[in-house]
Amino acid sequence: ESVGGSVDLVRLFNFTTFDIMSTLVFGDSLRMLEQDEYCPWVRAIFDFIKIDARMNALGQLLPPVRALAGCLFGRLIQKKKAEHFRFCEERVSHRLRAEPPQPDIWKFLLENKKQGQRLTKEEIDSNAFVLMVAGTETVATSLSGLFYLLLKHPKAMARLTKEVRSVFHGTTPKMTSKELRHLHFLLACIKETLRLYPPTPTGSARLVPSQGATVCGLPIPGGSTIYVSHRAMYTSDKHFKDPYCFVP
Repeated sequence: ESVGGSVDLVRLFNFTTFDIMSTLVFGDSLRMLEQDEYCPWVRAIFDFIKIDARMNALGQLLPPVRALAGCLFGRLIQKKKAEHFRFCEERVSHRLRAEPPQPDIWKFLLENKKQGQRLTKEEIDSNAFVLMVAGTETVATSLSGLFYLLLKHPKAMARLTKEVRSVFHGTTPKMTSKELRHLHFLLACIKETLRLYPPTPTGSARLVPSQGATVCGLPIPGGSTIYVSHRAMYTSDKHFKDPYCFVP
């Protein structure tokens, strides 16, 4: 359908990761690859991520700006978050009422009969909420970065192609974890992609206590918000030679 045209790989990667995680978490695919369209729930997730990023950026400015950002985006963020959680809750309830055709995450967890170790419905809902964010958009973003870097570096692409085809050959190759362990250059490419193109470039923020703190020998005033920037650390010449070069 796209002969001579372009293909949006980022879109396809997101379709794939969300379909796979939905099958693992809810026992049923979202079928976005089949329909070639984002479902309303996934659109809501992306809206939430974009709004949250703007909110966090504005929140690092002066207090009046933070207050304004809270007024502008706070209620909207809570609304989008509630929509996401409600969708997960409904999907989990449907999953628990029906046995999926193939094993999923909950099958193994729910089979744990030990006293006090079985998850409650509320715990399952909360974990489904996290899994459907952590295992989807970030993976699709990493794949987008990987393919971009490989296409910009033909020699690396050729080497990886040769490695993959030497391990998986024939008309119907079956990929298992045993065979995947032989793809050493693929692993190197993935690690180098995560260095140059981290899907979460910032870290988890921490609030410095009122009395202040010393971090890496540097005094930090109390009330400051600090985090380790993955992007800054991984592209620093203090840690890597030619930090902006793709060298798997």
